[in-house]
Amino acid sequence: EDVAHYSNFVGHNNRVPAMFEIPMLLWRSSTFLSNSVEDKIAAPRPYQTDQLDHTLLGLMQIKGAYYDARRDIMSATFSPLTRYVVGEPYPLPH
Repeated sequence: EDVAHYSNFVGHNNRVPAMFEIPMLLWRSSTFLSNSVEDKIAAPRPYQTDQLDHTLLGLMQIKGAYYDARRDIMSATFSPLTRYVVGEPYPLPH
């Protein structure tokens, strides 16, 4: 919900990035074993939460017919999907 921090508007507002850009926080202990990419590589990657299941499976090292490493933000073979906001393609970060 937009609470008029950036505009004179209250409610659902697709004109304000804060309405659809949500920070993702991933904490891993120093003893967590993973074959994932470094955080500094993964951090700027464009991502959407409907692909989170692939990342969780990858972090837990669970492989199967469903898991797709291209959708795993921590994978070396990650490939971003086109993201949409209100039916329009959302630009990749620069």
